[in-house]
Amino acid sequence: MKAERKLEISIKGKTYYLSTDLPPEYITHLAEYINRYIEQYPQYAKLDEGQRAVLSSINIMNDYWQYRIRNLIRTEKIINRIDGYLIHENNKSIEK
Repeated sequence: MKAERKLEISIKGKTYYLSTDLPPEYITHLAEYINRYIEQYPQYAKLDEGQRAVLSSINIMNDYWQYRIRNLIRTEKIINRIDGYLIHENNKSIEK
């Protein structure tokens, strides 16, 4: 088990303390991503902190799932191409 370290991050000016075994650079990168993401939506400024957090979480998860779906579709296309090639090669060897 990796040793946990305590990290301090800032999201929209509020400090959060985390205990994690993930690299500090990675956690800092995530915090920066969240800050940039929230800044993309100026309409979030009028919402309270909880509402901003929920809406940001929903939007970030939507982006994540859309990314996963696109990659799954690409992976299926690649597998189908490989299957097609293998079937074609198998048929050629049977004909010989």
